[in-house]
Amino acid sequence: AFNSTNNEEAVVEAAAKAASTVVEAAIATEVS
Repeated sequence: AFNSTNNEEAVVEAAAKAASTVVEAAIATEVS
């Protein structure tokens, strides 16, 4: 991600947020 454009950074950030959402959903499902 070095020397990346703003678009690439936005894509990486969106992917990270999506991944956290999936992880949180998986954890919530396991707990309940």
